[in-house]
Amino acid sequence: MTQTDIDFIRTCLGTERTLFYYFKDRYAFQLLGYAAGAGQRVHALRRSAVGRLLDKPLVKRWLAGQPAGVVQRDRLDAFWPVEPMLYRLTLGQWGDGDTREWAWDQVTRPEPNLVLQLNFSNQHNHQFRTLTGDNPLDEQGYGHPVSEKHCTLAWSRLDVDLETGEALIEEVQSDWISEIEETLAYFDRRLREAYGWTPAKHAGWRRYVETVLRRHKAVWAEALLSATLHLLIDELGIHRIYFHTDAGGRQLKPMANPPRSLYSRLPRRFCFTETETAPTFLRSTRHRRLRQRLRGARFFVSTPVPV
Repeated sequence: MTQTDIDFIRTCLGTERTLFYYFKDRYAFQLLGYAAGAGQRVHALRRSAVGRLLDKPLVKRWLAGQPAGVVQRDRLDAFWPVEPMLYRLTLGQWGDGDTREWAWDQVTRPEPNLVLQLNFSNQHNHQFRTLTGDNPLDEQGYGHPVSEKHCTLAWSRLDVDLETGEALIEEVQSDWISEIEETLAYFDRRLREAYGWTPAKHAGWRRYVETVLRRHKAVWAEALLSATLHLLIDELGIHRIYFHTDAGGRQLKPMANPPRSLYSRLPRRFCFTETETAPTFLRSTRHRRLRQRLRGARFFVSTPVPV
């Protein structure tokens, strides 16, 4: 996407974003809400692209209390059966459009990406400090599009075209989980050789991983994609959203062996369907190398959302 569009979006929405609440499977209520709008009967929704979400246990529980078998978005949005996890959303940028950095930036077309960062709340950061004695910002990796002010759990990189009303989800990733678990595993093996690493600190890190981090690890991918759809659909009015398949992403850009499930099972859980049709803004690209790579590439595309 163009630098102008990124600057425009960040100016309109702000770099300091809203709080984002999430509980496991919340995305099912979100997608059903998009499909239901002001009101849809259950049997009509069941025949739609999101119909299988009606069979989720939590959705069934909610449906049992709805009158006349009608589903409405505002009622779905108001359902909070458990205490949710709290995150802070911020916007960033990745890349600057330099064609010499095309491969390094891992972007499909040589243009910068908008970044949505899913950051931990102050509550989490307090728990981390209390248990480990360390500052979470000091444990955050660099060289990736994480927030400079907040501890970032995960992020999505987005190529948005405001003219065509399309978006391509370039990447979803979390470094925090792997880095924290790798640090603990290292000290499990080499505790006596670690400078400043005491048995008490070791126990605190283990308690953090086994209690606090465990909850976030279970939902980070679906929470991130849910937040991404909220940004694109509810705030930017983008109703046609693409997502790389594992094979398609490798065909179009270098990828550093991400988990295949993020580019296969995750979009399918969100009712994306596979397609041979690329986004319009890719098909009309002036970059010959990209046009050649597009041949035969497959994508996931989101379930249509009523305008």
